[in-house]
Amino acid sequence: MIFLYGILCLAVVMDLFTFRISNRIILAGYLAGICYRWLTGGWIGTGRGILEAAVFFLLLIPVYRFGAFGGGDIKLFSVCAVYGNYAQYFYFYLCLLCGRVH
Repeated sequence: MIFLYGILCLAVVMDLFTFRISNRIILAGYLAGICYRWLTGGWIGTGRGILEAAVFFLLLIPVYRFGAFGGGDIKLFSVCAVYGNYAQYFYFYLCLLCGRVH
């Protein structure tokens, strides 16, 4: 999990100065998250982490289409979903939708 915090800090600094999040950071986050899930949950945990990231990415596409977030932000949230469980990110998604509607 400490690697996730490092990735997030690096993404924040890069986003502040360049208004972009590099795909290399996203790829490193995905790879580290997959390794983390494999170490903590084996092959089942790895598959579940990839599935959760894909579902969360697909759920955030409407938020991107409304213009609330950029593409890099959506990919970064998907990286975070690899590390967590679906319940945490389901509530996060609901908060995003409520904030966008309001």
